[in-house]
Amino acid sequence: MESPVSARNIEGVLRTAELLLEARQHERAGRIREAMDYCMAAVAEAAWCGAWAAQAVGLRRLGMLHHHRNEPAAARDTCRSSVEVALRAGETTIAVEALLSLGNFELASGNVPAARATYHEALAALRDEHPELRARIERGGKAERRLRAVPTNGQEAAEEEPEAAPAVVAAGGSRQAARSGQASSRPRPKSKRRPPAKRRRR
Repeated sequence: MESPVSARNIEGVLRTAELLLEARQHERAGRIREAMDYCMAAVAEAAWCGAWAAQAVGLRRLGMLHHHRNEPAAARDTCRSSVEVALRAGETTIAVEALLSLGNFELASGNVPAARATYHEALAALRDEHPELRARIERGGKAERRLRAVPTNGQEAAEEEPEAAPAVVAAGGSRQAARSGQASSRPRPKSKRRPPAKRRRR
């Protein structure tokens, strides 16, 4: 016969899974607020029954919803909580999933150094038996390197263009003024008038 604690744990895991499924359905329908309510209920249910892995999954989903609502601080904190809960429970894969989401958040907000550090943290925590997850993290790292190169070039171009544009305008204006000045300083040739024809006397 199962102990009450284990029975409560199983029941809580099933209830948490149901709540997360409901949250996912609301998210797909665009009802983010309702999805967050179900995610928070799932996290509370998992904490009550001691299903730490399920709680970590719920926290990661909640962090992604915060990200959809453009709440970066809450998204970071919630995903970081998911990492901590998953590692305490010995669920490395769930922790790496949360780190991958966290790195993607940082990359989307343009915080390239933080994204790079988070991807490295995920790779360090990941074991060799998850090649697909490792490939996803490496794809995020490649995107981070591409994004790291783009702002630098864009910033240099942005810094150069405002200086170059006035110079071109000034040069064009000075050339136009010089041409105008030269045109005005040149003496105009005198027009030769033909003498009036003499009338014949009758």
